[in-house]
Order: sequence, then structure tokens, then C-alpha cells
Amino acid sequence: MSFIGAAIGYLYTSLSAYVQAKKEGNKVIQATGVFGGVAGVVFMMFLMLPVFPGSISAPS
Repeated sequence: MSFIGAAIGYLYTSLSAYVQAKKEGNKVIQATGVFGGVAGVVFMMFLMLPVFPGSISAPS
């Protein structure tokens, strides 16, 4: 369960970096922010969806 919290924190941080970079006009940081946001969502999908072998069981 703690890994879900870490994935949410990673997603939030990545999207915050994207928003800040967009204000500054930095395209490289915008790209890494988007990539980090997508990675955070993918990590959460791996944990939450039961079709993946590493997913969290129902009692968790």
C-alpha cells in the first residue's frame, strides 16, 4: 500500500514540474514532467489492476 502513495507522490511531483516548466517555457522539463506523469499512472495501474502479476490482492 505504501507504494501506491509513493506513485501518487511521484505523479504529483512530475505534474508540478510540468506546470512550472510551462510557465517558464522550458521544453525539456515539460517533456520530463509529462513522461514522469505517465510513468506514475502506469505504476499505479500495475498495482491496482488484477490482470498484472504484481498487483495488490483484494484484502490489501
